[in-house]
Amino acid sequence: MVNQKTFVVLGNYRGGTSVVMGLLQKLGLFIGNNLDNGDKEEYSNYEDLEFQKAKIEDMPIEERNKNHDEWGFKDPLTIQRIEKIYPLLRNPHLICVFRDPWSTTQSMLRHNSPYTRESIFKTNLAMNNKMAVLVWNTEEVLSEQCPVLPVSYEAVVRYPEREVKHLARFLGVSLDEELLQKCTNLIQK
Repeated sequence: MVNQKTFVVLGNYRGGTSVVMGLLQKLGLFIGNNLDNGDKEEYSNYEDLEFQKAKIEDMPIEERNKNHDEWGFKDPLTIQRIEKIYPLLRNPHLICVFRDPWSTTQSMLRHNSPYTRESIFKTNLAMNNKMAVLVWNTEEVLSEQCPVLPVSYEAVVRYPEREVKHLARFLGVSLDEELLQKCTNLIQK
């Protein structure tokens, strides 16, 4: 069981979770075979279409546990329903991606969000607050402790090598110069 882990990336829409998932994939974590790249061939948000907005009972969690010792997923809705998903996960490790709520709001508005600036900002603040509670006291939300790694999107962009090394340590992955370079290249796209 020690080597069996499920990595869950939590964060807001437009909050930096895609770059973190891309890094996890580069570091060798299985994140799915059917990733959403929208309408752009060179881009992926690294969301597995089998998890994307799926009902909890339709998520292929048992199949992934059976076929992969370590795997991960992200879906922006997960933070809103982590209490229900958590008990289904095998040895969960949470990665909470934080991005400045104002930057996230602006990014969502640039991507034609149908919501008002105020409602987006309030939602971003609420989701960041819930993730902060997870980081500092997982027992309060999930009734037990589990490994949690807070990640700042701004830090990933500003200090890519340092942040890739943090992620690699959390995954238990050895990082050589070539792999580190591949990861930092992904961030700089």
